[in-house]
Amino acid sequence: MANLTPTQVDALLDKLGSDDAFRSLLLSNPAAALKQIGAPEELAACFANCKQLADPQTLRASRSAIQQSWAASWMRTFTTCVSGKRRRS
Repeated sequence: MANLTPTQVDALLDKLGSDDAFRSLLLSNPAAALKQIGAPEELAACFANCKQLADPQTLRASRSAIQQSWAASWMRTFTTCVSGKRRRS
């Protein structure tokens, strides 16, 4: 499964917090929206059932928490891949 890079996470958060056209595109055509930020289009399935997004102000205010959560999740995945063992949460 593909993942977002830190740069792609930043681009996604930037667009979600400020670009209404991108927000609409993400809901109607996730693959095209992800392509705009250089993210793997195969991640579109993650947004397939998304009918509504948090408002831009909430996303901007929560940006740091979202980035920290993503980083922690990525580190768990990375550790599992490197060790070859599945970790329990």
